[in-house]
Amino acid sequence: MNPTVSTLTTTNAIPSKPSTYSKYVCGVKGTSRTRTSRVVGGEDADAAEWCWQVALINSLNQYLCGGALIGTQWVLTAAHCVTNIVRSGDAIYVRVGDHDLTRKYGSPGAQTLRVATTYIHHNHNSQTLDNDIALLKLHGQAELKDGVCLVCL
Repeated sequence: MNPTVSTLTTTNAIPSKPSTYSKYVCGVKGTSRTRTSRVVGGEDADAAEWCWQVALINSLNQYLCGGALIGTQWVLTAAHCVTNIVRSGDAIYVRVGDHDLTRKYGSPGAQTLRVATTYIHHNHNSQTLDNDIALLKLHGQAELKDGVCLVCL
């Protein structure tokens, strides 16, 4: 069984009222850590530092892959992360605002949302990983707050 592929249309509609989350600017890190020009040895991210980063998890609360929150109801991820689980018919969940993946049910304040629809690129090739991209539409909306923001595209 192949995953369903749907066509998306876009509009240039302007919201009729001001955003209630205007302080959350896309692409702005959630903390004020001093930036360096390169990574040497690496270090753990501060809580809320990469506020657009999400975790894809299965119904057993197991981590599958990462993704980026691109809208309050949309996540961008790699197609190879979701193709098999979509084929099996299992549910996919997205956890936003989580900092510590060792906690089975997420960090305090994390939100877990079920994926309603999965859009896998119609030319995705699982052998070569060409067009390895997928969009996930969430059943509900992620609440933008400290630790949860949108990435800029």
